[in-house]
Amino acid sequence: MDSPSGKKLVAVLAAVGASTGAAAAVVWAVAIPDPQELGVTDVRPSWFAVSLYLVAAGVAVGLVVASFLCWAAPAASAEVVSLDILPGLSAGPTTQFGVGCTYLVVARTDTPSGPRVDIQDYTNESVMFPEELAWNVDPYFSTPVVLGHKFTLWTPTAPGEHSLMAYETSAGGPIRTVTVNPATPLGPGCIVAP
Repeated sequence: MDSPSGKKLVAVLAAVGASTGAAAAVVWAVAIPDPQELGVTDVRPSWFAVSLYLVAAGVAVGLVVASFLCWAAPAASAEVVSLDILPGLSAGPTTQFGVGCTYLVVARTDTPSGPRVDIQDYTNESVMFPEELAWNVDPYFSTPVVLGHKFTLWTPTAPGEHSLMAYETSAGGPIRTVTVNPATPLGPGCIVAP
């Protein structure tokens, strides 16, 4: 239950329990007649004490339900099942990947949403947008997994073999290796040298 969503669930259910208890206290005070009107003295205790008991009972029930939901739920994971580098409008006689040209990298996961998924170029001779721009402000920034896909823009800055890996945990994930040659970017396209 260390996840932020588990803590939020506990807080929400505790608030719902408190609200339910407060509503029960109001109903108790309004619906049950005053003991003096009935001619008896011990029908109910003081309104304030009963309301505290009902609110506390509501919070307790809400927390018990939240604890069962949080601890019974399976741990979230988003195993990365594939990694693709889309060449777009790049063209070349031996490879479609060129220095200075930008490509869309797509990592597909086995769940529609999940925890952080990262994409790394092992050569570190590239730019990953928007992560590297955001890392100047937040070093832990990562674009989210959307409908089972993680997207990033990759621009290689040096020729040679580039191996990209998409991963969710330190166990790693799929690796895609491409050859990058010198190139001339032309708008959305790219002409790659042999």
